[in-house]
Amino acid sequence: MATEPPASTIMTLPKWMWNGAVDGFIEAARLRSIPSLGLDPDEFRIETLERGSRERPGLVTMRQLAGPPLTRANYEPLQVAEAEVRSTRYLSDGDLEATQMKLARVQRSAEKGTAAGLIAPGLAFHQLQTMLADPTMSAETVETVADDIRECRLASTDERVFPTSGVFLVRRNPALLHRSKIPAVLLRIARDGKLQQADLEDIKTANADGEVVFAASDGLGDGFAHLDSYLMPLLGALSPYVWAFSATRLSGTIIYTLGTAVAGTAGEAVEPLQLLPSREALTATSLPNLSVNASAAAMTWWARRLDKTLSVISDPALFSDADGRYVPAHHQHALLSLDQVFRRTGSIQRSHRDGDARRVMMFTVLDTLERLTDRRLVELCTHSFASRTLDQVRKDMNSEAQEIFLPAAERAVRALEQVQDGFYLRRQTGAASIDFNLADGSTESFTPEQAAAEYIRVLRNATHGHGSNREDAVPRTDALLTHHDGTIHHDLPLLAYLYLLELLTRPDLLRQVLFSSSRV
Repeated sequence: MATEPPASTIMTLPKWMWNGAVDGFIEAARLRSIPSLGLDPDEFRIETLERGSRERPGLVTMRQLAGPPLTRANYEPLQVAEAEVRSTRYLSDGDLEATQMKLARVQRSAEKGTAAGLIAPGLAFHQLQTMLADPTMSAETVETVADDIRECRLASTDERVFPTSGVFLVRRNPALLHRSKIPAVLLRIARDGKLQQADLEDIKTANADGEVVFAASDGLGDGFAHLDSYLMPLLGALSPYVWAFSATRLSGTIIYTLGTAVAGTAGEAVEPLQLLPSREALTATSLPNLSVNASAAAMTWWARRLDKTLSVISDPALFSDADGRYVPAHHQHALLSLDQVFRRTGSIQRSHRDGDARRVMMFTVLDTLERLTDRRLVELCTHSFASRTLDQVRKDMNSEAQEIFLPAAERAVRALEQVQDGFYLRRQTGAASIDFNLADGSTESFTPEQAAAEYIRVLRNATHGHGSNREDAVPRTDALLTHHDGTIHHDLPLLAYLYLLELLTRPDLLRQVLFSSSRV
């Protein structure tokens, strides 16, 4: 039976941290210091405020500002958010002129695009408008953009294109960012003799020069700053169609939902890079139909599940050693791994025109999920397991949210089943299984489902080059490459997206694996 993850951990925090107010940092990170006997002055027994509470963690929040099912728009939450960040100027004087020139350039592009019947340039202009709006005018700007989107009309019929569009504000609690920086702070201290002696001159100088002082792997896991990596798979859920787009501000992320799905790719090349050869989808993806409240349901589901997931990954107690002491390196590994899963799933969704890139991204996501879920790749690539996972995910959301989240997951499961069709020798000979001889002369036999999962593992291993360097695996690898015709459906990489959805529905699984698995 698995050991229950601990609720608290012992953490060493230097007295000079947070300008000498360590208790203030603990409070800002929404942590709690539990009085304990036998600890040194710089040691604290720490647990999260939400541990054991029935309330939502509150690390990620979402407020709907406009659109169904609201009967009236309300932009006051955005005004409050802008006031809370205490920003009176979004841009410096030096950047203002250049930004205005860029905004004018994008506006001209939007006007040309609209005249040519293109939607992306206009939405890009609205995105930039929102990002660059003065804090005192942001609510007014967002309302204007929302009205423009809702009043967009077809030239031929004057019918509104996005009558059920909406606006949402997603915010990241500062506590989440504070928690995510704990590993970087402690890892530098462990390798910086001066800091261990409370000599702060080096970091004061670096800070004065504008450098990030505690920057351990900062560029590898920066998704907590604006939640961009964690919102990417949400926005790309209907790929190759688009149903929403975002604009990031200091106060939070504004998400405009269109209320319908629009084509995310053009039928012909519009950029010179698209003239290069690539493996694109051979068949078109059906246009999904969205009900009036589907967008709001999807936004609510994602925000609540993400809140729970990030509460788990930011819980220091899960990264305790056998003595109950916090291990920052293990925590950093987990933070980077989760960010990688979300960001690379988003890359799969964005790379609809590049089947090879999508497949490589799928392998990296599934490899990372092996660590976060303690499941092997062959299991993840077994059709019956994927089908059960899809059923479990379906049960976790209402029918309106399913309209946005499930089409891609369902296509992934169908594509996985179709891998079995590639075993042409079995089909042509009428065999019921895929049989081959091992090095010792014995025979091994796979059902089509087993063979498909093993074949995908062979392709994953081939990212290092085809052929196995393990003598016992050579007969299996060679046989699978011989039996299969190499045809892989374009939607198979969306398998990574399916298991990301499952990860969001299983915070209990993530919590247990993060604590008990040596692979994280």
